[in-house]
Amino acid sequence: MNKHPQANQTGPRLILPLAKHSLGPFVLGSTLFSTLDFLRTSAGRQSYPWVHIKYDTKAVSTTPILVVLLPSIHLVFTSPEQVLCQIHILSLPLPTLSLTYHPSSSTQSDPISLCTPDRPLTFGTTSAVFGPTFNGSPSETNGAKSPCSTSGRGEGEVKEVWYPGLGFRGKEPGEGEEDIEGKGWREERVRSIHLCEREDWRIGLSTFEDSDSERVWKRLKLKTKKDRVELEKVTIDAHNRSAILSFLPLTIGPLQIKLNETTSTDLLVELGPPLRSFWKEDSRLRIHYLGDSEQSEDEDGFDGQGCYFWNYLQYGIDFLLSPSHMVIKMIFHSNLPGSVTFGRFERCPWNFSSSDSSVLDVTRSAAVLLETMSSSLESRDPEHHGTTAEDSHTFFGKETLGLGMELDRAGEGWGQGVLLEASTLVAASSYIVFEVLESGFVESVIMS
Repeated sequence: MNKHPQANQTGPRLILPLAKHSLGPFVLGSTLFSTLDFLRTSAGRQSYPWVHIKYDTKAVSTTPILVVLLPSIHLVFTSPEQVLCQIHILSLPLPTLSLTYHPSSSTQSDPISLCTPDRPLTFGTTSAVFGPTFNGSPSETNGAKSPCSTSGRGEGEVKEVWYPGLGFRGKEPGEGEEDIEGKGWREERVRSIHLCEREDWRIGLSTFEDSDSERVWKRLKLKTKKDRVELEKVTIDAHNRSAILSFLPLTIGPLQIKLNETTSTDLLVELGPPLRSFWKEDSRLRIHYLGDSEQSEDEDGFDGQGCYFWNYLQYGIDFLLSPSHMVIKMIFHSNLPGSVTFGRFERCPWNFSSSDSSVLDVTRSAAVLLETMSSSLESRDPEHHGTTAEDSHTFFGKETLGLGMELDRAGEGWGQGVLLEASTLVAASSYIVFEVLESGFVESVIMS
């Protein structure tokens, strides 16, 4: 991560088109993975050389993720869906940013210039470009008045003008005084611009936790991703060693992938070719095999000879295939901020099938998942000797590592000039392995 720039925000000059649903390359409904993927490209690094990601370290799977760019562009993503739901431009005017407005994607007219570093955006400009709207805060239900009328605005209140999906705010309390005496409201400067979902424009600047995250995610997905298939959820059935993939649009039927039955041909037909493939070379767990290690390795196909991985980064899933081209392992990535693999995969919307309709997904801690899964397996098989609820809480409290292993991620790049400042805990129930962050949430789920 680059060092925070100085206050003068020296950087590339940007001319970004503003629309009802987008700011330049950033479109509401885009995923966090696709956004970070763009920022890693040559064009992304050149235009946005500084990127800072903020999140709640104690609730990485449930709180919104904030991506901060220069110059003062804030992108808010839902959690756990990781879909772009709000865009904020703060601290206007900015010395390196110019904004234009495109009224419609189908219009043939030239874009309208809103502001430049030398010409600040005013409420008079917003009225001339966007026309009339409701007065005051979007949380209020005033009648239709002049969009920039200052009547009734008390001292210290922030001036706001809101349109469906697009809002403008004036000087915040405590900011330097602005001399507009004798000029009227038309000359008052806009200090920040805010984009949100069109249907939810009245939520204003309230935190996204106050709105229905799943509802917004589905509507944004259907509205902005009509030209591609999106993975809606992955239901993991540990007992049957299978996973059911459900897609959007719903006209596409669910796909079941079962270990030791689904083949590479099945994956190619249903999912298309993988974005990346490579041979399995890491065999560090061979020492943990019991009994005749060579025989166990040959039977399970994990000796590293002829096994290979297929990475479907766009779905957040890895498949390990045997030399006979059968799926023998599946890895589902949570793409949680703070994890070593963050940003490398799309978030896989995994969840576990449950007989009592309880929610068993990325929002649950590993201790809860292990407890529930162990109880379910014990009810099916009284002789099952898996991780008990009491032991799982003890393990994830770090009082003992007897039921799991600590994976030192710093060793991943040891001797190669790379040091990854992270370690995870690895714990298992029948057929399922969890890689767990220090926060207790699951970074990845492995079925084998």
